Amino acid sequence: MSREVDRLGALVSELSLEPEFSMNEFSSRFRLQKYVYMAEVFGVDLGYKFSWYIHGPYSPDLTRVAFELFQMPKSERPTLSLKEWAKDKVRKAKQFVERTKPHDVDELVWLEALSFVHYLGKLGLKRSEIVGRMEREKPHISPEVVEKALGEISSLKQNED
Repeated sequence: MSREVDRLGALVSELSLEPEFSMNEFSSRFRLQKYVYMAEVFGVDLGYKFSWYIHGPYSPDLTRVAFELFQMPKSERPTLSLKEWAKDKVRKAKQFVERTKPHDVDELVWLEALSFVHYLGKLGLKRSEIVGRMEREKPHISPEVVEKALGEISSLKQNED
């Protein structure tokens, strides 16, 4: 078993994505990608490189390791846990997503909006460019949700400084 599998197993455990998690379900893989991305935003670097894809930031390596992890019988999966500082950051990332999510917005839509906005901001796009790109590429995400995500990511960045 590789260290990558060990680390991802510890992160998945901390995120409490199981028991409903299944690599056969797009929504599970999507949720994993976005929560790992958000954990990295909060400072937990598992070494995954995210690039642009249809649904925002995506890491093919993360998908590969996740398939490796979830193909193992549960009894053979790693039982390591993250260091306390990493656990704290993962919890903060998950709490950030949960706390900021509008009550009438689906969790996956919110994760997509947050990660999309953060990634494009990291690329140096201006607010108006992000809004325009969201309108073109993500018409299923309302302008109100986009504005809320922009505000939350902006306040997150201000707290980093």
